[in-house]
Amino acid sequence: AEGTIIECEKDVSRGPMATVIVQRGTLRVGDAVVAGETWGKVKAMFNHLGKRVKDAPPAAPVEVMGLDSVPKAGDPIRVVSDERVARDLAEKTRYGTETAMRRMTLEALSGDIKAGRVKELNIVIKADADGSLEAIRGSLERLSSPEVRLNVIHTGVGDVSESDVMLAAASKAIVVSFTVKAEPGAKRMAEIEGIDLRNYHIIYELIEDVDKAVKGLMEPVMVEVIDGHAE
Repeated sequence: AEGTIIECEKDVSRGPMATVIVQRGTLRVGDAVVAGETWGKVKAMFNHLGKRVKDAPPAAPVEVMGLDSVPKAGDPIRVVSDERVARDLAEKTRYGTETAMRRMTLEALSGDIKAGRVKELNIVIKADADGSLEAIRGSLERLSSPEVRLNVIHTGVGDVSESDVMLAAASKAIVVSFTVKAEPGAKRMAEIEGIDLRNYHIIYELIEDVDKAVKGLMEPVMVEVIDGHAE
């Protein structure tokens, strides 16, 4: 089966959910699927009335449960032979060609920009809804200048995942999130790879921080950490 994702969200109890319009073939429960950077196995499907269905023929809109993360609206979705193939295809889309990894923080990038060593800033954005993503992306892309190009290399709805951090590490990017959290595994990986995870609850503050970095104005944030006391 092949189709297109027309809506997506992260349900608190059911996890990543995608509304799909089937265009060719028949989508069935148990099928292994790949949708852009997302993959999974169809665990359950629901029709427009919210009732469970076992299959979806062409032109049928269904809500699909079982993807490993929230996909993007507009992504094509198709059935493949098994979950391993689906995962491999999604990872190839997600990471592209391998690039050298480097420890990244917004302050470090700001300093490199100020010194003229960096001419672009790569960003991964995660948010609670498509509307927030589009607002943030549009505002950030307007910060680009002839001196420094700002690239939004990935956006997604839902919590920051390990794959987001891996993509940031491979692309020399920072990760900014709006009203969502970072998964425990993502936090651990960010510490290991030296990736900057920044969470915001006010869009203006997010835009302001990135704007300062693009202009090379950010100062390092000094934090005092007490490891212990001795006598």
